[in-house]
Amino acid sequence: MKKSLIISAIALVLNVAIASAKEAAPKKNYSAAKEEITNLLTPSEGVGELDNDVFVRVKVIVTPKHEIVVLKTNAKNKELDGYIKESLNYQKVSSSELKPGLNYEFEVNFKSEL
Repeated sequence: MKKSLIISAIALVLNVAIASAKEAAPKKNYSAAKEEITNLLTPSEGVGELDNDVFVRVKVIVTPKHEIVVLKTNAKNKELDGYIKESLNYQKVSSSELKPGLNYEFEVNFKSEL
């Protein structure tokens, strides 16, 4: 009985510690950086059309020269994956929100014209 009370107390303390740690580090919005990336991903006339809206997660790292390097995307369409990488790789970002050497992940919504 004593062991189960001790184990329950430890579990309760760990749950509270984990919950408070999640609240202590809220996600940042990075609105200026998102706007810059959105402008870089605005399609030109040479990009093919999409049949449906597509949400793509893009993971990037920022170099010491404040250039974006795409690490990976979850795009199922190879053309869209190539377009994202071609549009973003080694493009300079002027926003000071993104710190060099850190990984960032953004969700990009590509809307179809249908």
